[in-house]
Amino acid sequence: MTRFTHPGYACLKTLLVLAAAAILLTSCAALPRRALPEKYEDMAQVDGLQSVRTWADEFNPAFQHTLVESVKQRQAYYESRGLPWPTADPLNFLAISGGGDYGAYGAGVLFGWTQAGDRPEFDLVTGVSTGSLIAPFAFLGPKYDDQLRKVYTTIDAKKVFILKRIFQIIGGDSIADTKPLAELAAKYIDAKMLKAIAAEHDKGRRLFIATTNLDAQRSMIWDMGRIAKAGRLDLFREVLLASSSIPAVFPPQYIEVKAAGHKYDEMHVDGGVVTQVFLYGPFIDPTSAAAAQGANFHDREKNMYIIMNNKVAGTYDPVKRKLADIAGTAVSSLIRNQGIGALDRLYLLANRDGFDYNLTFIPDSFVPATTKIFDPGVMNTLFDLGRERSLAGAAWQDHPPGFTP
Repeated sequence: MTRFTHPGYACLKTLLVLAAAAILLTSCAALPRRALPEKYEDMAQVDGLQSVRTWADEFNPAFQHTLVESVKQRQAYYESRGLPWPTADPLNFLAISGGGDYGAYGAGVLFGWTQAGDRPEFDLVTGVSTGSLIAPFAFLGPKYDDQLRKVYTTIDAKKVFILKRIFQIIGGDSIADTKPLAELAAKYIDAKMLKAIAAEHDKGRRLFIATTNLDAQRSMIWDMGRIAKAGRLDLFREVLLASSSIPAVFPPQYIEVKAAGHKYDEMHVDGGVVTQVFLYGPFIDPTSAAAAQGANFHDREKNMYIIMNNKVAGTYDPVKRKLADIAGTAVSSLIRNQGIGALDRLYLLANRDGFDYNLTFIPDSFVPATTKIFDPGVMNTLFDLGRERSLAGAAWQDHPPGFTP
């Protein structure tokens, strides 16, 4: 079977059997929740944190204001050090995709990039799914490389999830319990890291994470720097876990919001349900935000870096006449093509806005030694592969697959 897939594919047969059994055995009953009514869909806010998130598919004036504010902060940061403004320094954006255990590749790319000596500081970092877990480390820079390496080279499946018993699955909201992943996040995403992210936010840098609001079936973007500034470690971790929660396999995160004076919850799951990777889109306009502060981005070198924690080409492999294999291959193909579409959109965005496009992905020649998920051997191999490609200067290409430069 192919491995250009979401992390859950390797165990998809077992998961499909468990899910099918649960569907057949369960009644129409559902776990209780305080779901946000549809009429409040665009009004709901996290209590005490207004406009800390936005829909990814529409322009948001509040988020645009945040971007204008970031330019002001960057200006103040430069001027406080006696440096000229507008600056001529390159503008560097980094987008990190989903990919589950294959996120070890992206971790290796960043680690090797530091060792090569030419890794830039990123003005904007975004993450989806496993990319959301990598993003805070990437945002804070090389001093967090060792922690990132440990996360992606010393864990196994038991440190990520525990499969529930069949009677726990029936009538529940997931097949697995991600308590181990929550404990892992708590170990590394701590108050010290939150304070460091808040400090970088004050310098005008931005960290965005995508989740999928499953109630609305739309992508939602979270301003993680503002969450860090507010000292909301609980919410910061909750968003990261939500972005990594494969629907039905891992439990959703029920994020509490307030609307019309009442408290409700929103169901948030893996950001990869809607997009495998993102940078910016309809929700903000970086060029006009910079122009509002007299910072002409058109005259600056601009670099867009995309780490795709997956392979992008399919592998011909006749599918067995079995439900799990047919469903698994179909889902795998859907995810792969969704990812390619996202890479194409970013390429068009880069050309429109004058960015140099730089993409790295797992080479098609890579073949995992096992189909087990979160296998330490596979993850270490991928980490070393990403590191070696960065060191050799062979990690990046200037166009998405299928495009002729």
